[in-house]
Amino acid sequence: KISDFFLSWGWSTPNEPKVVPVGQLKSERPLGVQHSKQDGILLVTYTGPRHSYFMYSAAVSSQWLSYFDDQCVFVDCLPSHLRDALTVRLHRDDHGWSQRKRWQDRFPSIRLDDGKSNAINVRRSRLYVSSYNATTYLESFTMNVPTVIYWNPNHWELRASAIPFYEELKRVGIFHETPASAAQHVAEIWDDVDQWWDSSEVQKVLEQFKKKYSHLPSNLVDCVDGILRKIITSSDSSIK
Repeated sequence: KISDFFLSWGWSTPNEPKVVPVGQLKSERPLGVQHSKQDGILLVTYTGPRHSYFMYSAAVSSQWLSYFDDQCVFVDCLPSHLRDALTVRLHRDDHGWSQRKRWQDRFPSIRLDDGKSNAINVRRSRLYVSSYNATTYLESFTMNVPTVIYWNPNHWELRASAIPFYEELKRVGIFHETPASAAQHVAEIWDDVDQWWDSSEVQKVLEQFKKKYSHLPSNLVDCVDGILRKIITSSDSSIK
């Protein structure tokens, strides 16, 4: 309400002229990697503060324990050769949850990433798995990394306007509401990820989703420049 403009990654809101859909401001681009030739799976995980301090659509406070159990279900449901290919990327902020110890207690031989490195594990991955609703999979979509996402819909609630887009992601196997369903899909597509990810049906749904929530225009800098100049011009006029 106090902003001049709110720059979104593609979405807009009726009767809210301050929301300007300029596109994805991080400008992620395809990595130039043939992911089907890679042999890893990267599971990206989440933590939050141990005590509730803010109401929002995420696993809050002790709900994280249920979230962690879901991650263990995902790993348990993978065939053994895919568990061997898995790297779990921990959230860089532990918040006192002892993520590493919990994972090692449940799966002593699992490969863990401390969450502080760059995207090198994405380059080495055949599949990118996101377990919570955040920008991670928006970036992997625009980098054209084969991606599977899942979360408990009772923790990460969606606004009504977004539900049809996620239903389409669900229809083509990208979005899942249970870890078991996600693991089953990973096992089904593993031997030929390209046949699934590059299919016309999946790519059409991805393009529709990206246009709405992770648009990547060729003139992004010009769009942002125009908005900033408009604000400056308006400010100068009001001062006079």
